[in-house]
Amino acid sequence: MRFGTRLLAVILIVATVAMGTIFAFSYSEMRALSRASQEINAEVSDVTLRRSQDKLTYQAKSYLSLLATAQATRYDVAITRVKDDIANITRYMEELYAQPDSFANALPTPGTDELDGLSLGVHIPSTVARTPQVDDELELVRNSFYLIRMLIQANPTIMSAYVGTASGIMFQLADSPREHAPDWDPRARPWFEIASATDGLAWTDVYPDAVTGEPHVTGAQAFRHPDGTIAGVVAADIPLAKVDVDLRALQIGETGRAFLVDAAGNVIVDTNLTAAQLQDQAAVRSRYADVLAVKGQSLRGRITAAIDGTAYHIAYAPMAATGWSLGFAVPVHEIETNARQLEAVVRDKADEAQTRIQEQLAAERRRFAVIFPSVLALVALLSIAVSRSITKPITTLAAGVAEVGSGNLDAKVDVRSNDEIGELATGFNQMTANLKQRASDLARVTAEKERINSDLRIATDIQDDMLPKIFPPYSDRDDLHLATFMLPAKEVGGDFYDFFFLDEEETKIALVIADVSGKSVPAALFMVIAKTLIKNNMHLPPAQVLSTVNNLLVADNNSSMFVTTYYSVLDLTTGEYCYASAGHNPPVLYRAASRKIAYLEVPKAPPLGVFAGKSFVTQSLRLEPGDALLLYTDGVTEAFNRTSQMYGSDRLLDDLSALVDQPAHAVVDSVYAAVETFADGEEQSDDITMLFCRYAGPATA
Repeated sequence: MRFGTRLLAVILIVATVAMGTIFAFSYSEMRALSRASQEINAEVSDVTLRRSQDKLTYQAKSYLSLLATAQATRYDVAITRVKDDIANITRYMEELYAQPDSFANALPTPGTDELDGLSLGVHIPSTVARTPQVDDELELVRNSFYLIRMLIQANPTIMSAYVGTASGIMFQLADSPREHAPDWDPRARPWFEIASATDGLAWTDVYPDAVTGEPHVTGAQAFRHPDGTIAGVVAADIPLAKVDVDLRALQIGETGRAFLVDAAGNVIVDTNLTAAQLQDQAAVRSRYADVLAVKGQSLRGRITAAIDGTAYHIAYAPMAATGWSLGFAVPVHEIETNARQLEAVVRDKADEAQTRIQEQLAAERRRFAVIFPSVLALVALLSIAVSRSITKPITTLAAGVAEVGSGNLDAKVDVRSNDEIGELATGFNQMTANLKQRASDLARVTAEKERINSDLRIATDIQDDMLPKIFPPYSDRDDLHLATFMLPAKEVGGDFYDFFFLDEEETKIALVIADVSGKSVPAALFMVIAKTLIKNNMHLPPAQVLSTVNNLLVADNNSSMFVTTYYSVLDLTTGEYCYASAGHNPPVLYRAASRKIAYLEVPKAPPLGVFAGKSFVTQSLRLEPGDALLLYTDGVTEAFNRTSQMYGSDRLLDDLSALVDQPAHAVVDSVYAAVETFADGEEQSDDITMLFCRYAGPATA
């Protein structure tokens, strides 16, 4: 039989069998469904109430838990932002008081655009004498204006932020004017007192705002003089009215409520209570007696307890930043009412379904008796037409496939059909065109990829050529042993090291190591600039080298990149070692006589390229014969393993103490091997660079 005849026979047989089978199966299943529905209808009615109530209760509790956790996390993030912002201003104020001559007051004129709608207030109590020292301190505090303005603008949670000093000065930015009585003293305010007695951020109790009367809470942190005494307090006000409005906008069942409990067990926000009601905490605690008795002052998880005499399902989530807890509650009777309503609906629907099934059985029998003969005849006619329409384009398509298979990608299949065969033919024609295009694209992409790889190889070679690479260096000397190691995280990196003599007699040698922010090509370019500037100023002492290079980098640093740098000079005739650091990791110092190994103490300073006019400090010590130094970048100590553990500074000291007596080149190779073993195959996340120097003593004749 031909394909068309076989196809026709198959269609007719399949159609007949399918229709008969479908009807028999459907009818049988519907009869079985009718019997089963009658049997289980009573069981469904009995268990619906219990299971629906359990399910609704579980869903309500789960929803409340998710909602409480999500909202608490949201508020906690906002509060944490406030905490971090206050900490940043505190650090700024301590830097300000430590280096008052490095800052210039840039306070804008009231009414200018720089205030951006904020109200600027400066207050000195009438009890404080206006001495030149107070006026000078006021001018110093004014430098905090832009940071405080940025804090209020960037964080909508904050209504006002201010600085109160131990001398009585109050400097404030707020969203509305704030007036204080002449004898009002910030030092007597609760926020000043608790912050002065607390290490870190402290929170006040909730209190009504003096201007709006709305409940507020204040976060405050003390800043200190360089000698450790209290210089003042940075504080920010958070209105709880915004939290109340936010919680009231949530849909918590039909009659649910949300509430916020502070660390002392006070209910400071309740969507079912007014601000005036919340001020009477004795009455509020009485309403929440069952809740507070169950959970005390550490509210978390889910409970069922009474609020104001009504049983509630309650879910809590803690707010770690403040020690508060956020609660969401839905009345128990609301869930039970929904369960009973669901039970009635189930019963009605079960009866309705039974009736419809019986009607459908009768209708199915009538329709099958009428439709089956007509459909069978129609299927036969359509099968003939479909068989003919299918076989012709298939033959044409087969011929086209054979031609393309022979290698002719220009061949086209002429099949004019709107069905899948036509789509297959169109796709086949498109495939041949795509094959030609892909062959061309593949050749082009391969060439482009090879060009890029070539450029990166050249960049790597250029960077490598800029660093000393003849090892061991100065092999003709017996007073100095040097070795280096460098492995970029990408093709090119931002780390670099250098060593070079500063005089023609080769008695003083500079040892340099640095780490540019970022990786790859931008970091490598910035590295080239920094390295060149350092070497161009090598005639200067270490601190002046860093200061000069810093000012040159800041002047044209539009990309906001920076480089941590450690620059040092070793006098090989005396062992005197002078060094200065710009935010770089402290090197490891090994004393051969005592066999002690420890990190060298370096003063804190910012990286190069951040602050113009920054000064640095030169420190010195004397190296004895056998003493050694390891200079390194943070790619060593901040290497991670597969469990996200960091190699760390302590592990570096432990490993290096067992390796320091080896030859210089073996020390750096062994340290890297220790780091690589610790990483256990984890991908390198940062450039790794080391410079090891062992001072052997003055050169012998």
